[in-house]
Amino acid sequence: MLFAHVSALIYVFEAKKLDSTGRPLADSLQYFCRCLEALQKHSPNAPVFVLIQKMDLVDNDRRQSTFDSWVTALREVAEDATWSAYGTSIYEDTLYRAWSAVIQVLVPNIAALTQNLNTLAKACGAVEAAIFEKNTFLLVARSSTEEQANESLVAVHDPSVPAPAPASASTGSLGQANRFEMISKLIKAFKHDAKEYAREPFRSLQMQMEGFTLVLTELTTTSYILIIGTNDEPRISWSFSIESRSFADWQPAPEAINLNIVHIRNRFEDLQAAAK
Repeated sequence: MLFAHVSALIYVFEAKKLDSTGRPLADSLQYFCRCLEALQKHSPNAPVFVLIQKMDLVDNDRRQSTFDSWVTALREVAEDATWSAYGTSIYEDTLYRAWSAVIQVLVPNIAALTQNLNTLAKACGAVEAAIFEKNTFLLVARSSTEEQANESLVAVHDPSVPAPAPASASTGSLGQANRFEMISKLIKAFKHDAKEYAREPFRSLQMQMEGFTLVLTELTTTSYILIIGTNDEPRISWSFSIESRSFADWQPAPEAINLNIVHIRNRFEDLQAAAK
């Protein structure tokens, strides 16, 4: 049976397929509703993701209003169902954001994964920690969950929860709201160049800049971990004497970050094994 044992339903609409009044086609919405009914009957706990695709074909100044029109139409025909909608394009970071949301829902022990990630971030004195899937570099988990996300072209409908007030695309205190998409794009480009020009596979990256320390390395056989610390922590304290003069200083320590990752790696490998 098609809708039995479904882990997640991903339903795709084409953004510009509208009727003469500018509304989504009735036939398309009805077919979506029939799918939801079958899903509710055979896999009631499966999450539903709706992708409003090809948003790049919509003028920039009309994208949000076009997406909002789709969400309004979806709420009218599927008001009793719980679903998340994303405006997406294969040419932009929006598709990455949607697929990362799918991955995070499908990870069975995401709460334990996030808890251990937060423990590691605290031990490293990190302002940010994130886990990425190894091949696609999709975001699996992050430590900075308290930060307001970029809500543009995103909508969540849950009939048991009052509709929230519209949220702005806040950048929060840690930087751009779409920074994980940007990091993924940069690392994938770097991996490609490393393989093409250096003939070496990408394994890890360390950076020590004036304002921060960054470590990106393998966490498990299927994931990478990113740790970013400011130049306040983590630090190694050192002092010594030369000719009766005392010297003391503090320095960022990527070695300390790597050591913490080594010590906690077994926990994440156990979580990965338990999820299979």
